[in-house]
Amino acid sequence: MKLKSSSSKLFSLGIGIKQGNFKMEGGRDLIMSNDEYKSVEHRVLANPCPESRVSVAFFFNPSNREDLYGPFPELLTPEKPAAYRHFALSDFMRRFFTKELDGKSLTKYYSL
Repeated sequence: MKLKSSSSKLFSLGIGIKQGNFKMEGGRDLIMSNDEYKSVEHRVLANPCPESRVSVAFFFNPSNREDLYGPFPELLTPEKPAAYRHFALSDFMRRFFTKELDGKSLTKYYSL
């Protein structure tokens, strides 16, 4: 998968972490990665890990909020088709901030 290996290689080279040892944060990233990058759990560890941990912030804030966004084409195959429908960022943000999802998560709302 071109995107996955490219991202992993970029982080590995850029900040010295092992390839594949990073997670994306939140439902929007899960949708765009077509379930490839699972969200991290929000927790505090009482005992520090023997290896150092790194957090990397990703921001997705396009200027045109009416364009459609969805799973990256590089992550879609006949064996693994899109798991989520495309969305306009304006719709996504409206649903996120108004809580009109009736208890559904955003990933459940946009899943196919």
